[in-house]
Amino acid sequence: MLFNTVVLETQKEREGFPGPARNLRWYNSFTSYFRNELVRRMCVAEGAKRILIVGDGGGRDYWYLRWMGFEDLTVVDIAPQPTIPSLIQGDIAGSLPLAAGSFDGVIACDILEHLYDDHQALRNIHRLLR
Repeated sequence: MLFNTVVLETQKEREGFPGPARNLRWYNSFTSYFRNELVRRMCVAEGAKRILIVGDGGGRDYWYLRWMGFEDLTVVDIAPQPTIPSLIQGDIAGSLPLAAGSFDGVIACDILEHLYDDHQALRNIHRLLR
């Protein structure tokens, strides 16, 4: 087992991290931690309880918010994400099995530049917000 893996597994146990230990690497760097903490603080400030996460490759936002106590999280991603239990695999710019006004907040960090139809994606995101 690699040293870094041992360190992350130890940190996972010590801090009660609910996700895969390898995801802790996203929160151990200065910029990544503060990016995730900013997202968490915005959710708290807005009173968001039911949150949609769009494009969460690997579970960066999902597992951080779970770690911070958020429970009602749904993830939409075009790619399979085997570590995320509440994943809806699909294109946010397309048709999804989600009702209008279903979410208090939407996290869509670092995704728009990857979308072919970003305007439609933003319309869909707006439709899903309460």
